[in-house]
Amino acid sequence: MRMATWNYSASIADRLHAGLKLQPSGCVEWTKALSSSRGYGRIARGGRGTGCAGAHRVAWELENGPVPEGLYVLHHCDNPPCCNPDHLFLGSLSDNTQDMLTKGRAKGHLQPGANHPSARLSDAEVQRLRELAPTVGNYAELGRRFGISKQYARSLCLGVKRAS
Repeated sequence: MRMATWNYSASIADRLHAGLKLQPSGCVEWTKALSSSRGYGRIARGGRGTGCAGAHRVAWELENGPVPEGLYVLHHCDNPPCCNPDHLFLGSLSDNTQDMLTKGRAKGHLQPGANHPSARLSDAEVQRLRELAPTVGNYAELGRRFGISKQYARSLCLGVKRAS
């Protein structure tokens, strides 16, 4: 993997290469710091106060130059620590979301209604809550009856959560 330098000190290229390991899959994985939430590689940009960047983004930029504004560095391989430029491509946020949905990587957080992992009520309970709302007339009481907060009861009744 050839790494040209672009807008970074020579040391970031050296540090990136030092933290990469070729896998049998062809992925070149970042073996050092990973983001705690999604497992993407993180590398310090350089001097104090310059922050960190995604290791895959740095790999892309060293190979191809700057990422145009509004675009992201995405993975064909769906392997967050992978920094192989051949496995990376540019896309919009919409492209990334569509790629995630197409490949089944939504992991429930985009699932609607009762299928959402943090859903507290079934679809039938939400329907019953909405039917009772005009007679109860008070979101706090509705919340107590269904074991949810008055704010959540209000959001369900108004269609802010789980559109009608």
